[in-house]
Amino acid sequence: SKILIEIIKKYNPKIICIERAFHNVNTSTINTVNQVHGSIYLIIAQINEFRVENEKILIKEITPIQVKIGILLDRKAKKEKIIEKISIYFSIIKNIKKYDDSFDALAICLGLFNFSKGFLN
Repeated sequence: SKILIEIIKKYNPKIICIERAFHNVNTSTINTVNQVHGSIYLIIAQINEFRVENEKILIKEITPIQVKIGILLDRKAKKEKIIEKISIYFSIIKNIKKYDDSFDALAICLGLFNFSKGFLN
């Protein structure tokens, strides 16, 4: 939680993007994910308590399917295609093994941005 608070202080984000986990994964994984989500919501609530309304941080959640639709307009898109699109969009070299979590984070943000812009809603 200290790292998240430091990141928020440094970058002052307006929105925090979170991927909603599927509930068909194993129990220990979903419990860990839910604990992390809960911690994020708690930290943001504590930070927002001292901010005026128009400066509060929003938390937006997106499902993996919405990420796929937001990036490739294909709910069945494979991760490799998403990584390829992210690499092109952000002009970065794709190296799945080294940057897998980074690609996931970028995909969640870009997918949420595109999906919430309403081009599919």
